[in-house]
Amino acid sequence: RKDFVYHEYQVYEARMAGADAILLIVAVLSETELRELYHLACALGMQVLVEVHDEAELARALALDAAIIGVNNRDLKTFEVDIENTARLRALIPAGKVVVGESGIRTPDDVIVMADMGCDAILVGETFCKLPQKKRASRVHAFVTAGERVQNEDELMNDLTLPDGRSAQDTVPADLSADAPSSDAPLLEDDTP
Repeated sequence: RKDFVYHEYQVYEARMAGADAILLIVAVLSETELRELYHLACALGMQVLVEVHDEAELARALALDAAIIGVNNRDLKTFEVDIENTARLRALIPAGKVVVGESGIRTPDDVIVMADMGCDAILVGETFCKLPQKKRASRVHAFVTAGERVQNEDELMNDLTLPDGRSAQDTVPADLSADAPSSDAPLLEDDTP
């Protein structure tokens, strides 16, 4: 259920309607509301996407030990979008958490950028909703294809093992992997006679 959930009734209502997950937006909930709604949803067997926008909200989500953290790139006060917000906050989220990039994701290239920032998933809404109905399916397909490409490249690097037992992924310096050419880049031709 993607809604402004602020009352336990909404959690029960979502579960009765068959929802597997709810969204809790840290910015609109008190500490008590956040904790109680989170634990209620978990007790009902639901996943909880805990949405944050800044460091203070992230600290609250981490104190809750939220398993899934959404980083919203849209400031809910000004409605300005800063896609780099994901990179800033992702660096503060410990390993083992599922990180969802939210807002400002407009193109398939943005999907790749979010993956490069360390997102496990993305949440896209406005980009698709603003499209004419007849163009939505092809745009969704383009986003999914970009995500699959990133996943396939990651799996390939993780599956390659060097003779010394290291993964090929472990040998790529972090500062170089972001600048690596895409698999669509043309190969250099051998100009030797």
